[in-house]
Amino acid sequence: TCVFFGAFLMKEKGLVTGLAQLPHKIKQDLLVTWASELCYWPFVDIICYSSVPVRWIPLSYNLANFLWNIFLSMQAARSVKPSASQ
Repeated sequence: TCVFFGAFLMKEKGLVTGLAQLPHKIKQDLLVTWASELCYWPFVDIICYSSVPVRWIPLSYNLANFLWNIFLSMQAARSVKPSASQ
């Protein structure tokens, strides 16, 4: 998750500015992203192991991972809000 945040910030803001904003980005979005992960992946596990045939489990996990990466990209693309100390 932090890799997505850092890579996006460096791509958009440049190396120095992107890395300077990384701690603010982590404080802003990391907890929400991790909480979303805790809500998403257990349900994926339950669905995959309870209703997907064994031969299709790898494909279903790849699809779930594709959707999760879309969410991570959207989280990484959110702008960094200025903190009160700035």
